[in-house]
Amino acid sequence: MKQKYILSRDADNSLIVKEYAELETGIFSLLCEENFTSETVEAAMEAGKEFLVNALRTHNMYPPAGFAEPIADAVIALFKEGEDRRELLFDDMDFISREQDVAATYESDEDSADLIDDLLEEEIEEDAYTEDGLDGLDEKDKKGSIKLADDDGGVDIDI
Repeated sequence: MKQKYILSRDADNSLIVKEYAELETGIFSLLCEENFTSETVEAAMEAGKEFLVNALRTHNMYPPAGFAEPIADAVIALFKEGEDRRELLFDDMDFISREQDVAATYESDEDSADLIDDLLEEEIEEDAYTEDGLDGLDEKDKKGSIKLADDDGGVDIDI
């Protein structure tokens, strides 16, 4: 699916973001329109791009990271260069093909292990887990089984 974002500034310098989706080939339909005051946008830009991305995401419009960062870059350019309008077009197929390219680089089992290692950022401390995972339980709890409550007749509810 293709999505289009039109960023514009109105007379009082506030930001208007319109999100469109291509529901039929060549025909874009408006999904959402959000308005942001210039004070909100400028404060978020001063705090950094991450804050701007968070400020632009709302309950109604929450673009994924692949869209949100270019949108934030366009907003920054819009305000810094004094432009009135910017248009961004995204195609989900571009992101799918990028994911397939990444997957193709990790084809062998050894490469898959490297990918997993790359994804895991933190080391797990060996002392944090024991072999049986039952440290901290009393000896009687380790040997016993789980007991279920006897059927006490239950409760009958008529609806």
